[in-house]
Amino acid sequence: MTLNWGCNTPGQLRGASHRRSLCKKFQEHERRMTMITVRIGRLPGRIEELALESGSVVADALEVSALDPEGYEVRVNGAPTDLEAELTDGDTVLLVKKIKGNC
Repeated sequence: MTLNWGCNTPGQLRGASHRRSLCKKFQEHERRMTMITVRIGRLPGRIEELALESGSVVADALEVSALDPEGYEVRVNGAPTDLEAELTDGDTVLLVKKIKGNC
């Protein structure tokens, strides 16, 4: 599908400010449509690969994969994180069982 946002049509009758506005909308549209690939899973358990929209956060990935973080520590690329952390292409999201001990 091709969308004409007027970004590369200098001969249009509309003014430059209108073209800038359309270009900004186009760039926002392109950003939203960019996909990233992340790996997600529970340890112990299996890990799957997901395709998500750019700008997705950990909570989005968990929702798509139908994983519940209750009772697990959430990690992205091995580091503890929160559910609102934005994901980037190639990230690995893991739910790791919380370890209880007597210290």
